[in-house]
Amino acid sequence: MVRQREDLHVNVPTHFRCPISLDIMKSPVSLCTGITYDRSSIQRWLDSGHDTCPSTMQLLPSKDLVPNLTLHRLILLWFNSHSSPSPSSPSLALSSISHLERSPSDPHQLLSHILLFVLESDHNRHLLATEVGRLPDILFRFLSSPDMPLPTVELAIQILEAVLRDCRDDSVTSDLRWVHPVSTVLQRGLAKESKVAAMRIVEYSSNVVESKIAVSENEGLLREIIHPLHDRQADSSLLDACLSCLLNLSPHKRVKTKLVDLNLIETLTNLLSVSDLPAPLAEKALRLLQAVTSCREGRAALGGGESMGTVIQKLLKVSREATETAVRIVWAACWHFGEEGAKEAVARSNSLRKLLLVMQSDCSPNVRRMCSDLVKMLRKFEGGVGVCGGDPSNRWLSYDTKTTHIMPF
Repeated sequence: MVRQREDLHVNVPTHFRCPISLDIMKSPVSLCTGITYDRSSIQRWLDSGHDTCPSTMQLLPSKDLVPNLTLHRLILLWFNSHSSPSPSSPSLALSSISHLERSPSDPHQLLSHILLFVLESDHNRHLLATEVGRLPDILFRFLSSPDMPLPTVELAIQILEAVLRDCRDDSVTSDLRWVHPVSTVLQRGLAKESKVAAMRIVEYSSNVVESKIAVSENEGLLREIIHPLHDRQADSSLLDACLSCLLNLSPHKRVKTKLVDLNLIETLTNLLSVSDLPAPLAEKALRLLQAVTSCREGRAALGGGESMGTVIQKLLKVSREATETAVRIVWAACWHFGEEGAKEAVARSNSLRKLLLVMQSDCSPNVRRMCSDLVKMLRKFEGGVGVCGGDPSNRWLSYDTKTTHIMPF
């Protein structure tokens, strides 16, 4: 079946192929890592004694295989459409949109055709976003219907995200009809792809003031956006979408204080404590932590618990970007705002050696200056000796920071 399609040079969407066999999946199933494989391929991998995910090489706490029913339906629909002389094309997508405009009794099939067209290539997605200006309004009309089945809502959300990705019309992104269906998908959605799309819609729309205010006033929606950060088994693409969404929302003062009230700082601390957290996610988590601790409530939450110690632990452990962001967080709380709780937490974390090492790394001049300020603070901080309790390592507190030289350890 697959060879026949490849002989015809049909462009197969990459996420329809099994990462192991590279063939179109007949029975897609997902591991606990969120990666989807063809059942026969992943079963052979597991039966051969492997206990890791082939794509990420993460250890599998569970070898359960969960059927990806949404992807299975899309593959079947795609293959059926490509079995005809006229495969998926702009004309088919435009025809489906026209039928949607007439308020059909069952839009699920039409939305599936449109989504398949969008997923085939960036060119197709860009075509719909730029050439079919009425599509967002059609989707909003269906999403506003209280009787719309959840699987159909998920399809519409994925299409809307693809359209908004290239949209530069504020009148579309400020249309608040997306709020309720997005909340529904985040709370009850079955497909990971639809939840990622829902997060992206919030991210794109939050560039408009009206949408950002609407989100800040919707505590339930904020809770649903944060929720994946609590799940240690959450797929990395969902975590990435979640962090990007929150980063785009965080500059708004009202959203920032709401996020602090929802214990986002503690949540981010727990996420950063995960030993195998991918570097891009750790960098985004630290940037988000920096954003929410720029307000008084955020700094109080950061300095009062273990969060500051977790930030210190990320120095020189992830990447240059993560290290510099961590330094900025510590410097802002301890030096710029002079939070006593933050100073005590930094003194307890035995951070002086790390700060000196950062000063000797290829960090930016501004970050090097911040490290120097923090070293001076540790030398002068009255609680430093008490915290160290006479430990011989306390000799570092008398180190002369007028030079950036570091004695070998």
